[in-house]
Amino acid sequence: MRSFCVVFLLVLLAETAYAGSTACTIEKTTTTGFIVEKRTASTEKITIEMKPSDKGYTFPLLSPEVWCELRVPNPKGGSFLSCWTPDRKIEFSSNRTLIEGEPKKMNTLTYTDEKKHFKAQVTVTCE
Repeated sequence: MRSFCVVFLLVLLAETAYAGSTACTIEKTTTTGFIVEKRTASTEKITIEMKPSDKGYTFPLLSPEVWCELRVPNPKGGSFLSCWTPDRKIEFSSNRTLIEGEPKKMNTLTYTDEKKHFKAQVTVTCE
């Protein structure tokens, strides 16, 4: 029992020491049509908690077709970006947490649907 308490306390202290927050900019661009008929862009600025194993910030890339989650698990910079379709038939991710010393490294994912003739791209930069 004592060893369990010690391990629990160490995990709790590590989690507390690790936690922090960082500002991220999410840029979403959507293009529709065979030739660029319509292009929309939006930018969102958020503050996200840095935690090694926690839910991140979930947002629609193409509501309701594609959703994404942003996590910042590395206090040295970088981000983990994951996107998926609601049926989970398509899932894709990009991990920029392994790049140390480059805290402003961009993290970009692109989703293209040729049948529906659109492309969506999300770019995240965290500071």
